Amino acid sequence: MNGTGKRTKRSKSRPEDELPVVPDTKGDLFWEMNKPGSEFKQNVIGIVVVRADGSIGYINPYLASLVGESPAEMVNEPLLDFVAERDRAAIADVVKDCVSGKRRVAQLESTVTHKSGKVVDVFIDATAAIFEGQSAAVGAVIDISARKQAEQALADSESKLQTALANMSQGLLMLDAEGRVLLFNSRFTEIYELPQDQMQPGMAMAEVMALGAANLNMRDMDPEGTTAELEKAIGGGKEGYYIHRHIDGRNIAATYRPMRDGGVVVMFEDITQKMEKEQALADSEAKLQTALTNMS
Repeated sequence: MNGTGKRTKRSKSRPEDELPVVPDTKGDLFWEMNKPGSEFKQNVIGIVVVRADGSIGYINPYLASLVGESPAEMVNEPLLDFVAERDRAAIADVVKDCVSGKRRVAQLESTVTHKSGKVVDVFIDATAAIFEGQSAAVGAVIDISARKQAEQALADSESKLQTALANMSQGLLMLDAEGRVLLFNSRFTEIYELPQDQMQPGMAMAEVMALGAANLNMRDMDPEGTTAELEKAIGGGKEGYYIHRHIDGRNIAATYRPMRDGGVVVMFEDITQKMEKEQALADSEAKLQTALTNMS
C-alpha cells in the first residue's frame, strides 16, 4: 500500500527477460477450460497457464495466494513480474521451450515472490499445451518452502556438528550395535596416526584396529583385546575406561559410553603429559617424605 491507500504496483520485468512470441504449434488439448469441474481450484497444487507472449492466461486461487494476489489481479499480467529476479531467465527459457515445442515437459525448482517481499520456494512441472487455440505452457506448482527450510536446517546442523568435531581436543569414535563405524573426527585419526582417507563409515572395528596395527606407533597394541573390550561395551549398557601405552611412550585413555540403540561412543585422550605431571608430583612428595623422615 502507498500513502494514498492504493496497492503499490509491482515493477515490471526487464525487457531482456520478456518471453518471446513464438509460432503456433500443434498439440493435444491439456484440458477444456469450459468443462464443468475443470476450474482447478485446488488448495494443494498451483496451476498457471502462460501464453506465448509471457502473459498469464489462467491461474488458480492457490497459486495466486502464494504471491499474495487474487487470480483476477494476475490474469493478463506478465508471469515474470511474480518471479524472483534471479530465476526469471530460467523460467523464461522453460516457457519458451514449451510454447515452441522444443520441450514437451520440463521440471525445475524455482521461486516466486510474495508481494510482502518474501521469497517462496516452489517446484514446477511444466508442459506444453493449447490454450485459447494457441500454444501455451502450463505449470503445476508445489510449495516446497518447508522442505527447503528443513534441508537448510539439516545442512546447518551438519555444519555445526562438523565444526564441533573438528575443534574437539579429544578423539571421537562412534560405533553402531554391530561394531561398525558411524562417526569419527580428525582428532581420533591424529591420535592414532591413521590415514584419514582410509577411514570410512561402515568399517568394522577390527578393520580400524588392523589399519592402526600397520602403523609402527601402534604395533604394541593388542587389536583383539581392544576389539574385545569394545565389543563388551557394545550392547552392554555400561560405561568403561581403559588406558593403553604406545611404543613411543604416549598414554591414551579411552572412555566409552553406551547408546540407546546398542552402539557405543568412545572418547580418546592423550594423557601422557597429565600422567607425567602426576608422576613428577608423586616423586616430589616421596622425596619430601624421605627428607622429613631423615630429619627426625
